[in-house]
Amino acid sequence: MTNTASVQEPVTPFLVKLFLRLRGILRIRQDLEDPKQVRAAIEADADFTGANLWILGLATLVASLGLNMNSIPVIIGAMLISPLMGPINALGYSVATYDLALLRRALKNLLFATVMGLAMSALYFWISPISTERSELLARTSPSFYDVLIAFFGGAAGIIAVMTRRKGNVIPGVAIATALIPPLCTAGYGLATAKFHFFFGALYLFLINCVFIAFSASLLSRLLHFPLVETIPPERRRKINRLVGGILALTALPSLYLGYRLILKERFLQASDAYVRSVSVWGSSFLLQHEISTEKRTVKLIYAGSPLSDADRDRLRSRAADFGIDPDAVEVRNAVTLTELRSLEEHLHGQQQKLQTELLTLRQLLVLREHQLDSLRRLPEQSRQLLQELRAFLPTISSASYFPGTVASLVGRDSVQLQPRTYLILELTQPLSPAQRRMLHQWVQTRLGQEVVLLTETIKPPSR
Repeated sequence: MTNTASVQEPVTPFLVKLFLRLRGILRIRQDLEDPKQVRAAIEADADFTGANLWILGLATLVASLGLNMNSIPVIIGAMLISPLMGPINALGYSVATYDLALLRRALKNLLFATVMGLAMSALYFWISPISTERSELLARTSPSFYDVLIAFFGGAAGIIAVMTRRKGNVIPGVAIATALIPPLCTAGYGLATAKFHFFFGALYLFLINCVFIAFSASLLSRLLHFPLVETIPPERRRKINRLVGGILALTALPSLYLGYRLILKERFLQASDAYVRSVSVWGSSFLLQHEISTEKRTVKLIYAGSPLSDADRDRLRSRAADFGIDPDAVEVRNAVTLTELRSLEEHLHGQQQKLQTELLTLRQLLVLREHQLDSLRRLPEQSRQLLQELRAFLPTISSASYFPGTVASLVGRDSVQLQPRTYLILELTQPLSPAQRRMLHQWVQTRLGQEVVLLTETIKPPSR
């Protein structure tokens, strides 16, 4: 007994010291701003006039552009410049301190900011030629209870930053985490495109953020004992608390259901992935493609290789039960067999060879056409040069016409044979002698490099 007491006696003072030490570390009252300064700052941020109004409009346009172009950095920038946190913090603070005048003003300003944001974003998306449903838009249409937690903890960090002297980079981080302006603009997109599931889903996410940011601000304002502005009778205080509790419950309950559905989808997706990996090869068949639908909770398997028998399909479906998947929700299909794959491969190989041959023929034809076009381009210069060369040993020549052509000849009854010919038409002032004709014919064939050259001569008297 004596030994046990001597061991236990030092434990209690140690735990007390540890508790006091932790309480001293966690206390934030020494960091609080003067309550009057905090109230003045919250009131200033609650109003949407002048600069705040312009900043809200610009933040709405920037967020709409970011959502439209699916640009995460632009969306983050819009979150940082949006002044929507002001009236929401004022709502929570006014409920905690029973400042009914500030409460009415904050509600009016928040409603005005919401309507303005919806109108401006809807107008932008109505004008914008791009109306594709990008991932950043889709991400803000299915809120869950996790968004409630994000709004609550983010709002708590935000109101602590407002109320203390050590703000640091908390407020920009809270603006990004709670993401007020993107869901409001997504709701505007739903209005502009008449996609009301976008509108209601995004507006619900915006409502979650507003309510639970305000709730965390109200809760911390009370825990930090900010002075009450008005003295309210206990019965009215209880009525206000019940009203706040009802709003919180009505806002959170749908998110609990949606969060439960999200958890079920994730579990089904994980189980389906594990099941698909386990049946990727079945006998001499292999899984070619699979589709998992978390909405319908179905799995579709498409196999290639050897055909699956009815018994194979039954075993594949029954194996899904080991992963918690309903066997009736599994569809098993044959895609192609190995023989069909080989036949298809041979067919594709033959088509490839045929296409390569046709491509080579087209390339050769293209080269030939390029040569022909090049020859036609050089014809004037070649004709001039040929005339000058002919005049050197044929003084009686007055002009020369040189051009390539084609001769069509009948072969049999129905066939036509095409042969290239080069035509050379000469105008002379005197007829050629047989020797001159032979020499000219031989020179022209050597000079032009053609096997057959047709020489046509006409006598043109010399001009006087």
